[in-house]
Amino acid sequence: MWSWAFILGCSNTVAPPTSPSDFSPTQVDTQDEFEPVDTGEEAAPNGQPKIRPLRIVPEDVYTSTDVTVKINVTDPDGDAVQTAIQWYINGVKKLRNRNRRLDSSNFRKGDELIIEVIASDGTNEVIRKSPPTTVLNSPPNFSMRTGSLPKLDGFVIKAEDPDGDILTFKLDNPPPGLSIDSKKGELAYQPDAAGAEEGGTFETKIIAEDDEGLQVIWPLTVTLTPGKKAERRPVTPEDEP
Repeated sequence: MWSWAFILGCSNTVAPPTSPSDFSPTQVDTQDEFEPVDTGEEAAPNGQPKIRPLRIVPEDVYTSTDVTVKINVTDPDGDAVQTAIQWYINGVKKLRNRNRRLDSSNFRKGDELIIEVIASDGTNEVIRKSPPTTVLNSPPNFSMRTGSLPKLDGFVIKAEDPDGDILTFKLDNPPPGLSIDSKKGELAYQPDAAGAEEGGTFETKIIAEDDEGLQVIWPLTVTLTPGKKAERRPVTPEDEP
């Protein structure tokens, strides 16, 4: 008698061992994922700062006038811009700094002033100069109170010139007998002069003039009493300081 026996089992298929050469490390993309893609287009160049035309102020400059400059600088890229300033006096460099103001003690009548501005955004530097400004002749002035005169004869008129120019003194429409020393400014009155005894009222001007013809004028009214030979005193001048 036959007897059947069934043997049930599972067959697991096992892959043959592989050699070390079959393994390779995982490849990692090290490219920065935020790096811009090269499109083949060139990046726009950094724009240069722009300096608008420069102007020295005030427009009329004298030896008693401090000067400054108006500066307007822009950058097309919005970059921060640093500026430096170079003053020129008669073509010679003076005071390179950030100070826009130039003290009047640095120049004299006839000097030529130019200001140069250097602007830099860290990459580009631009330079611009102003048109030349010439220091003008300053008028003289009286260095005394121009009120009524205490006397005519022997009184000295005091005036000065900011540029150091030599002054000349003179009188316009003086009464008879009144004169002035052209260099010293000293008044002299001679009551015995022809016409002095007739008296009258005279609109007189005391003038101090520099070597270029600029004047300072002291207008006053002088009244002489008829028939008197003694020294006459002028009345209050037409204008007070």
